[in-house]
Amino acid sequence: MWNPADPVVSSDDVRTCGAECSIVDCRFDLARPDWGRQEFLEAHVPGARYAHLDHDLADLAISRHGRHPLPDTRATLRLLGRLGVEPNRPLVVYDQGAGAIAARLWWMARDAGHHESYLMDGGFGHWLAAGHPVESGPCTYSASSYPGHRGHMPTISIENLAAALESHNVILVDARDGRRYAGIEEPIDRISGHIPGAVNIPFKNNIGADGLWRSAAQIAADWRHVHGVDLSANTPIVMSCGSGVTACHNIAALARCGVRSTLFAPSYSGWLEQENPRVATGSESLRDY
Repeated sequence: MWNPADPVVSSDDVRTCGAECSIVDCRFDLARPDWGRQEFLEAHVPGARYAHLDHDLADLAISRHGRHPLPDTRATLRLLGRLGVEPNRPLVVYDQGAGAIAARLWWMARDAGHHESYLMDGGFGHWLAAGHPVESGPCTYSASSYPGHRGHMPTISIENLAAALESHNVILVDARDGRRYAGIEEPIDRISGHIPGAVNIPFKNNIGADGLWRSAAQIAADWRHVHGVDLSANTPIVMSCGSGVTACHNIAALARCGVRSTLFAPSYSGWLEQENPRVATGSESLRDY
């Protein structure tokens, strides 16, 4: 139906798709964990079902893998089945706006082999602004067994990342806000700063002033001319953030540009779970590699 090479589709396209798509609402607020589900029950895209970051898109029973540990293969497949995702239909995911949370489910679904997974441009806010219809209350749908398997999206372990950074054989990108990256403020993790060697490209840079995704050309130009990342080079690019969620947004951004990148799922919060973790503050550039 759409081009799987581009992970972003417009709300108009989703409106036209209708029942031909599986749609999942991922709205979530770290400060108010129940907010997203409540908002979903009040109004959501017709036919959407709800996925909660803490309960569905992370496995909090896994220790020493950051604040939002990536679920294992079986949990991901159970989730897709429980959400009624059909392998032969496009999956559209959205949250309140930029896709910061929805990108985690987009990544998980593609990793499980659901290649026709997409982020709805502008999220629920843009859906409302476009005047599209909404539903309220829980959504009724049929759960199923999802037949996929993990391994379609690359990840890296903390040990391999540390070795790659030591040998300057990787570009590590931190998707968090610049003030958190620089160690100026830290509202969540116990130590402020970033993984030594990481450069900062906030995921919010992928979104324009209109709240919609920037084009592939704009994203590539920003990464190249502002941040010095040559997307045509062969140096592996690894994405990190606070807990492996917004890092998926940067992975989607480079996917728009035809570039494959790797997720460091534990991210900064997982890095801090090492004994005596090394932490840097201030700004770094590619010249430091």
